[in-house]
Amino acid sequence: MLKRYLIGINFGPEKTTASYVDMESMSEPTALHIIGNPSTDRDTDRDKVESCICKDKDTGEWRLTEGFEYNSPPYVRCGLKLPINEISESDQEAIGAFTKLIFSKIRKNQPFLIFDSDTGVRNFELCIAVPSIWNDSQIFEYLHFIQRFIPVSWLMKENDAAYFNLRDNDCVGKSVLFIDVGENKIHSTYYDVAGNVKDIFNYPQGVSQIELAVLDYLHDHDETFREYEKNILSLLGDDNERNRNYLRTKLRKYIGGQIEDFYTSASKCVSLDLPSRILVASGQGFILNCDIDKETLEDNILKEYKANLRNEFSRVAMQVYPQVVFVTGETLRVPWLAHLIRDVFSEANPNVKVYKYFNTGHKVSHGMVKYALGGAKEDKRIPPIRIYE
Repeated sequence: MLKRYLIGINFGPEKTTASYVDMESMSEPTALHIIGNPSTDRDTDRDKVESCICKDKDTGEWRLTEGFEYNSPPYVRCGLKLPINEISESDQEAIGAFTKLIFSKIRKNQPFLIFDSDTGVRNFELCIAVPSIWNDSQIFEYLHFIQRFIPVSWLMKENDAAYFNLRDNDCVGKSVLFIDVGENKIHSTYYDVAGNVKDIFNYPQGVSQIELAVLDYLHDHDETFREYEKNILSLLGDDNERNRNYLRTKLRKYIGGQIEDFYTSASKCVSLDLPSRILVASGQGFILNCDIDKETLEDNILKEYKANLRNEFSRVAMQVYPQVVFVTGETLRVPWLAHLIRDVFSEANPNVKVYKYFNTGHKVSHGMVKYALGGAKEDKRIPPIRIYE
C-alpha cells in the first residue's frame, strides 16, 4: 500500500503531541486529534495529552489519566520517555501500554489512517522523537523496544526536529544556535553554516528548578506550609520517602502553574491557594495559603539560579558565535529567562538575532513531518540531520 501520510509523535515528559502531513496534497503540518471527537470538539487541548497512565486497581487494565486518580505509585506512571536500560520491567510495561493507547486513539480519531495489525499494511510512515541528550546506543535500544508496540519507521532527536520546524529563509547561510528550555534541562545545539551539527550545552537544571526553589523556600520559612505538608502525608498514610516524593512532585506542578499565571497576568505576588482534595481525594478541611511577592521571588529565591544560568550561557557564547539564536520551550512562563539569553549573546555579538518561539506545543511533531515531507517533495529521503532507523 502506498504511504500517503507522514505521522510524527512526540511522547514528551509532560505532554504528548502528534502531527501529520498529506504527501499527496503536500499539506502543511496539522495537529492530530488524540482524544475527544474531532468533528465536534474544538478544544485545542484535545491535541495534547498528559504523558501519564494508570493501571486500574480492580481490572489491572491501563488507561490514560491526569495523574491525580490515585494517591501514589505503583498505579500511576508519568514522564514516560526514559532510556530503556535504566527503568524497571513494570515501567517498561507502562511505556508500552501508553504507546499503544496513544496510537490507538490517533487512528480512531483520524479514520483516514489505515493500519492492519495482522499484516502491518498501512498508508502512513511513523516517526517518533527521542530526547536530544540520548546517545546512539540508547536511541537504537528504544527503537527496538518501541517497535514491539507500534510500527515506527524511524526516530529523530527532539532538537533536530524543532530546529527544522523553526528555521526559515532568515537562517539560510547562517550559523544557528537552538536553545530548548525544558522542565528538567536546558539543551543547546549548534548548526554551523555548512550544516554540521554539534550538541554544545546540556544544563541539567531546567525551569522546574524554579518550582523546587519555591518549595525549599516555603519549607524553610513558612510554618503554614510545613503544617500543610504534615497533614497531607498523614492522609497518604505514612511519612515515607515514596509519599514525600509524590507530594513534592504534585506541589511542584501546582506551583509551576501559579508561576505561569503570575508572569502572564502581571501580578504582584505568587498566590498559592491549594485545597488538599487536589492532592488527596479524601483530603478535606485545610488549604495551603501563602503569597510570595515578586521581589522575594526574583531577587531572593531565584537569585542563585539566575546567576548560574547567566554563567553557563556566557560560557556557551564564548565557544560559538551564532548569527541566529532560537529560544523555545518553557520560556513563555519565565520571561526573564529569554531576556537573559538575549542579553548574554548580544554582548558577545551585537548583530545576533534572537527569536523567542512560544507556540511550542507541536514544535517537535511538526518538525519531524516537515523534515520527512522535504524528502517526499524531492521523491527521495533528504540527507538526514540525524535519523535513526
